[in-house]
Amino acid sequence: MKSSHRALGMLALISATVLFATGCTDASSASPEDREAAESAELHATVLDSQLAALDASLPAIEVELGNGMKVPFEEGESLKVAFNGYGKGFDYSVPEFDAARAMVDELGVTVDEFDPSGDPQKQVAQLQDIMTSGKYNAVVVYPLSPDLTCDILTRQMPESGILTVAVGNPACTTEDSAGVVTTIPDTGGTDYVYPAWAEQIAKRETDGRALVLTGPELDFGAKMAGAAAEKVFPEYGHEVLAVLRTDFTQADSLQKVQDALQANPSTTMIVSSFPEGTQAALTAVRVAGLEDQVRVYDFGANAHALEEIEQGLVAGSSPFYPYTKVRAAFIALQLVRHGVAVDPYIPYSGHAPESMRPDGAEIMFVTEDNVASFSELVAEY
Repeated sequence: MKSSHRALGMLALISATVLFATGCTDASSASPEDREAAESAELHATVLDSQLAALDASLPAIEVELGNGMKVPFEEGESLKVAFNGYGKGFDYSVPEFDAARAMVDELGVTVDEFDPSGDPQKQVAQLQDIMTSGKYNAVVVYPLSPDLTCDILTRQMPESGILTVAVGNPACTTEDSAGVVTTIPDTGGTDYVYPAWAEQIAKRETDGRALVLTGPELDFGAKMAGAAAEKVFPEYGHEVLAVLRTDFTQADSLQKVQDALQANPSTTMIVSSFPEGTQAALTAVRVAGLEDQVRVYDFGANAHALEEIEQGLVAGSSPFYPYTKVRAAFIALQLVRHGVAVDPYIPYSGHAPESMRPDGAEIMFVTEDNVASFSELVAEY
């Protein structure tokens, strides 16, 4: 993403910190009342919450301008009727996405219908076309599974059909042109500075490391970013990347590829996984090979399994996904523009407000045994 996008996003994150000044650094040292207050402020907290709180109940007649002369009109009193097309049901990661979409019905008073593309880009394209032709919706929140396939649909066809679009997880297009889309809210890993900062956190903790890097399919947007970050950052700290293992994101495929790579690279000292299923496969492979004392495992996602394993010393560190917050932020962005309030075209880090346990000056949250208790209690989403 453009550096101006990053600067705007970071400014939004910094400005939101005032909302969470009561958050404690160490949950174990706070009273139960303080922990409750911190949780209510931080769980699913977005950088848009203060703007949402300032809205009145009226729904004016407006035209939402989307760039390149595109506009979507709303009549007075017309509420949002949203089609939610997430990554796909059946994945641990996506459960909070759909939970968040359902919760917006009560929180924002919008109408929501769910569509399940099952992680299949072609199925998603068919569903998006059905959404457009149905005439039932004036907004869509979508996780573009293949931006090459969905770019024209989301940036041109949806606005021409009178439908506002917010892209979550991945961008609508592989180019940086966001005209036609209200905003893009990437996964934490989809924000340009996150995977390099994650790789740097890992690199700083290792000495003379030899790494296997576990990512998703070669064409996956986030997988490419994770692999590229490791290959750039690790050598800068004197570590060797032995192999970047491309998987289909399943634990079974990841396990086989990690086991094969460990046999081919017996000097491996760390396995760095950019997704939770890969982390579980890496732990199994290390245990089966009897390499617990030689190989340290790092995670990206910070799901419930990884957090437990960080507490037990089995996983050395992780950065979080925020699937619930990302979708909540998308719906809030739609609500804001429906009321005539402008939002940034790119909202980084899943739109999540700064975590109270994140060290001052850190670009990202990195969970270790030192802060896992606070993170688990106050912020973790799945």
